[in-house]
Amino acid sequence: MYQDKWCWNNGSFVLRHEATVSILDRGFLFGDGVYEVIPCYSGNPFMFKAHVHRLQSSLREINLTLPVTEQELISICQEIVKKNGATQNQYLYIQVTRGYDIERKHQFPDKINPNLIIWSYPWKKPTESLPLPVSLVSTQDKRWDRCDIKSLNLLANVLDRQYASMHGADEAIFIRNGFVQECSSSNFFLIANRKIVTSKKSPIILSGITREFIFELAQICSLEYLESDGVTYQELLDADEIFISSSLREISYVQTIDGKNFPAPTSTSITTKLLQTFRSLAINRCGYNI
Repeated sequence: MYQDKWCWNNGSFVLRHEATVSILDRGFLFGDGVYEVIPCYSGNPFMFKAHVHRLQSSLREINLTLPVTEQELISICQEIVKKNGATQNQYLYIQVTRGYDIERKHQFPDKINPNLIIWSYPWKKPTESLPLPVSLVSTQDKRWDRCDIKSLNLLANVLDRQYASMHGADEAIFIRNGFVQECSSSNFFLIANRKIVTSKKSPIILSGITREFIFELAQICSLEYLESDGVTYQELLDADEIFISSSLREISYVQTIDGKNFPAPTSTSITTKLLQTFRSLAINRCGYNI
């Protein structure tokens, strides 16, 4: 059943069905904007400052400025979460576009009035003690070369995620020039000889907030990790364990890639250990000043 929720629509709190945007909005016409998704555990946002830092970084890369102060942003998000459930698990969605002009043209408007839209929605937080399984299919990475900007331009991601769905998989994993990059909406990690390996931070991957938190977890668990210059597809297939991470998935283990099966994690698997540590520490990283 559809649940109408409160949102912030350019200066006003309104119900989502009442929110509007101009047909000349540049986010609508060109994907000219950026966004963030922030999980809230019992109403408390996870690593809020890190998400805002990434939002600000994306805005700088497209020569745009957040139309409110960070303190105002916090106040808006607090009110949205309060209106939509206060202590419930939910996720915040923040989107900033360059606004609209009087006509459709590629160059920036002479006067820029960014659009800011914020809403939250119930989130069914994973609660299982063992990582949930996911299946992957590999695809050639057809995205642009600035994937580090969390922009609205997600058509390649959407098409490959749909390709995965049509082939009975949960996610698409991108291969570029023979090397594994990331998935359509998550980062990947492999474990080989008890070492955690993933792609090096670069303009052609989006460095996830959960991805960065996993590096902290690895240190806490005394596990070695490596950001590699290049993980080959064969190295992926030869891994002992593979998992993916994202803000809303947390940590999920990879059950199959292109039909190849991998063992399910046990209570002593590294993936399980990381997930359990994540669960025990995540609440300590929740709040608007964290």
